[in-house]
Amino acid sequence: NKPRDAVILLEGEINQENVNPKLFNYLGLAYYQIGEYDKSVAVFAKGLSTPGTNKKILSFNQGNSYFAIKDYKNAIPLFEYCVSNGKEYTASVFNDALLKLADSYNKNGMPKKTISLFDKINKDDVGSLPYYLLMSYTGDAYKDLKEYKKAYDLYCEVLSSGEKSLSANALKKAYNISASYKSQVGTDP
Repeated sequence: NKPRDAVILLEGEINQENVNPKLFNYLGLAYYQIGEYDKSVAVFAKGLSTPGTNKKILSFNQGNSYFAIKDYKNAIPLFEYCVSNGKEYTASVFNDALLKLADSYNKNGMPKKTISLFDKINKDDVGSLPYYLLMSYTGDAYKDLKEYKKAYDLYCEVLSSGEKSLSANALKKAYNISASYKSQVGTDP
């Protein structure tokens, strides 16, 4: 796995007539691996406009590139595409797109979209860890909407889920809300 070498080789190939459609994904991923996210975005865009390419995987990978450069506005429609076509992706790709979509909504000032997304997801469909991480993002969305009791309740549910990797963060968020908005929340976690 030598992404710098791959970039040199694939750059020449990508502009050939009758290019193998998979090369757009390979070159975009090579740029991504070496941290040249703007170039990866451009290659994935070129691939998306080329007939015969795998639009599903190119959309996901371009979304990841936008996410890496914190361009959440442009990442959102790509991750929305992935989530809306979820059955066509592996579970891990779908879950990654789902969580990045929720995070992108929150970071782009769209908390109601995160809440709506969460309301459509069933824990059995995504698994425990992604579900509770999405629940935490939804708590963040409620906090942004100043619905502190709902945020607190979600953080406490994450805390009681048994997902150890999320517990410390959920406890911190629940405690901060209860300390700052005790009249609305009524208790400590």
